[in-house]
Amino acid sequence: MDKIFSATTSIPFSQYVGVTMENEVFAIGSGFEGLEEPIPYEFAISNTRTIGGRLYVVGSARSVVRRIDRNNWEKLNKGIHLPAQDEIKTIREQMLFLDAAGFSCVDGFSENDIYAAGGKGDVWNFDGDEWRQIHFPSNMLIESICCGQDGYVYIGAQSGTVFKGRKDQWKMIHRGELTLPFRQMVWYENCVWATSDYGVWQIIGDDVVQPDLPSEVKMCTGYISCTEKTLVLAGYYGVARLENGHWDILINCVQAEKGDFCSE
Repeated sequence: MDKIFSATTSIPFSQYVGVTMENEVFAIGSGFEGLEEPIPYEFAISNTRTIGGRLYVVGSARSVVRRIDRNNWEKLNKGIHLPAQDEIKTIREQMLFLDAAGFSCVDGFSENDIYAAGGKGDVWNFDGDEWRQIHFPSNMLIESICCGQDGYVYIGAQSGTVFKGRKDQWKMIHRGELTLPFRQMVWYENCVWATSDYGVWQIIGDDVVQPDLPSEVKMCTGYISCTEKTLVLAGYYGVARLENGHWDILINCVQAEKGDFCSE
């Protein structure tokens, strides 16, 4: 089965929208459930994000598209610079470019202030009209990004390293020593939450810390998503939800393997 990238939207409809690596699209909600026409642009999809209520999809060679309506996608490439075709003469040169250039992640404060990043320190900012490449102080591989409600952008790089800044002002706030980067970052209850298969972290100010979580919640690390009121962790061993300061285990795969489907 293809990997599915998904998000919930409010514009143009209140829906759950899923996108596969084959550019297939399906939606559920607002009286519709089914497949839509595939995204009409060819690129390797790497991530999705809801910004300003709309779904944004990013991928290889600095590709960004926005869902305008059902079966209607807009490519946002004004200002994006790619090597001219005659500048890439070999397969190796093509692979080097794709390795160095984004995008693997996207987030925004609004539809007029979006950040996309990936590759080796390849960070861009969209002002609602065109993209501008950001002067970023590292060529580390970038995996995740979060535009925080504190007005800063947080970028997760290789080994769990974290950068913090905005526009052309950035600083490294944490030098990671992990073998995996933070796969996803979200803003929830006044701080950034980050996760990988190794666990869950919080970024509070300039500090990256591991919160004290129940052991059954720690099993659910890997992926993270949130709304204003709810945070959800999901991984190989289960799904956990944080709401009103209380954790619930929605799925416990360890118990399920033993034939006990009760999460209590």
